[in-house]
Amino acid sequence: MFGVMTDKGVRESGFYSVVRHPSYTLEALMFLILELKGLSGLNQWLVASLFVFIYYLRSEREDNFMSNSNPAYLDYKAKTTFKFLPGLY
Repeated sequence: MFGVMTDKGVRESGFYSVVRHPSYTLEALMFLILELKGLSGLNQWLVASLFVFIYYLRSEREDNFMSNSNPAYLDYKAKTTFKFLPGLY
């Protein structure tokens, strides 16, 4: 079940029943929380924003891959409308 761009199947329980990419959300939040004290200058905020943007790009790539490789993912994507944060996005 591990690997880059492998069809891992569709998970619909737990966090995955609320958002499609809970691991990306939690990893990005963990990074921001750990680095929050050090985010004092513009450069640090730009790097942190870039890090979050990379997670967004990874999620887009994964959505495209899963949509093309697994027909069940399209139903899951329609049912689970939020990508990262419930009620927001």
